[in-house]
Amino acid sequence: MKNRYQILTALLLLFTAPAMTELNAADPTYSEDIAPILFNNCVSCHRTGEIAPFELLTYEDAANRAQMIKAVTQSRYMPPWKAEPGYGEFAYNASLSQAEIDLIAAWVDAGMPPGDPNLTPAPPVFTEGSQLGVPDLILSMEEAWPIKDNYRDEYRNFVLPTGLTEDRVVAAIEFRPGNPKVVHHAIVYADESGTARELDAADPGYGYSNFGGPGVSEAKFFEGYVPGRKVDFFPQGMGMILKKGTDLILNLHYAPSVTEEEDRSYVNIFFADERPQDTRQVFQEFVMSPIFIENGPFVIPPNQISTFTGRLTIPADVSVMGIAPHQHLLGRSVKSWVETPDGKTIPLISVPDWDFNWQGSYRFKTLTRIPAGSDLVYQATYDNTADNPSNPSSPPQTTRWGERTSDEMFLCSFQWVDYQPGDEFIKLEQDGTPTSAGNEDNNTYGVKLHPNPSSGAAQISFTLPQSATVTVEISDIRGAILQYPLFNAALPAGDHDVNIKGEQLAPGTYYCRFRAGEDSFGTRMLIVR
Repeated sequence: MKNRYQILTALLLLFTAPAMTELNAADPTYSEDIAPILFNNCVSCHRTGEIAPFELLTYEDAANRAQMIKAVTQSRYMPPWKAEPGYGEFAYNASLSQAEIDLIAAWVDAGMPPGDPNLTPAPPVFTEGSQLGVPDLILSMEEAWPIKDNYRDEYRNFVLPTGLTEDRVVAAIEFRPGNPKVVHHAIVYADESGTARELDAADPGYGYSNFGGPGVSEAKFFEGYVPGRKVDFFPQGMGMILKKGTDLILNLHYAPSVTEEEDRSYVNIFFADERPQDTRQVFQEFVMSPIFIENGPFVIPPNQISTFTGRLTIPADVSVMGIAPHQHLLGRSVKSWVETPDGKTIPLISVPDWDFNWQGSYRFKTLTRIPAGSDLVYQATYDNTADNPSNPSSPPQTTRWGERTSDEMFLCSFQWVDYQPGDEFIKLEQDGTPTSAGNEDNNTYGVKLHPNPSSGAAQISFTLPQSATVTVEISDIRGAILQYPLFNAALPAGDHDVNIKGEQLAPGTYYCRFRAGEDSFGTRMLIVR
């Protein structure tokens, strides 16, 4: 079975000869037309330290691979976005419009004109080792784990003590694979019982093995990772509670490898300033599993296409934030929806062309209310025929539930909070447009950023006429938040100064947004060296 790296390499070899045609005035250029597309949709993965095998941050990067970029965008193999358009509305949709695909093709056919370099937008600024910025806590595996070259799946659990002395609110959590070539997926659990430590101590090697998960019944699902997953902060006032003394468990699935490798993965944690008792708790679990299948048992016969449907009733009003379906190599499609007590259908997600290599998780554009008494339905189809090029067995064999890549799974996790009136209007996607970040005519709080430009540390100063809940956030040009100098902090009336860690940002243009209650003001921030 070819993995995604082999496919990309093959495409690169196939499409290396640039097509040169006579340039005319209507031809698109890299600086004005192509760079914005790549910066908005591609470079979050196509940069050093991320999952993609090459960078797309410069004109040279794009021109050297122009024919491949044209081919993979026209086939919609890239950017990877598997959700069916119009069935559920998702934040951070990385897929390209047909107009963008046609623009890339026209640029390549015109000979990749660079355009005016002065018109090229500044590339997005990223923090090394994170999608979100500088974390408050980094928990890493203490040792590198060796992966053998025997082409076998391996599951291993590693215990990461948090060392927390008080309960904290987690505003975001991000798993980072130490070796993306072999980390197929990961599940992060929170263990408050100490059982995982005991299992680790009883195993002679680093970490411990256990079939079917971390082996700790009390462990809570905290985060999941698959290649290409985008993480984000929870909305203000929401978060996950990490209790003092808790251990995190990394439940890692190492994919079969034909070369000896090693991995040392880690977790980035971003804390909110608010107290746990003032926070709406975010829950995320594998809600849908084979125990809810209506037409079971979960057995997939050879030479058949089989569809299974799971259903469960939601006992209380909830607001769903995100969804993450999961299948293995026989997976063909998934679909999930809600059937309400009054007969309405709420579409959640449909993936009609499942790809084992690009599983992903999806966050909705806004919180989606599911009324109490509704049925949550999840449907998954599997192709166990010889016509399935990903079928791990030849000839096809009876396949059941299991953790090996050659086994199958029927899973879907959901992220939600208990419903409150108005949830339907809470946006889960940052705007990301430069004009929305600033409104110099509405600076009623006397917000001042100084020094600006800055070569390092900076301050934001403001005056509150009365007590207010204040948030200050620093984002890049795409709208991705990199820092929260203040997050939902209750401040008294008067003058305030808040430090910004500009020294942790690479040189470039950023946006500083100040929020006090319902009021908002933003301004550009420039970091120079």
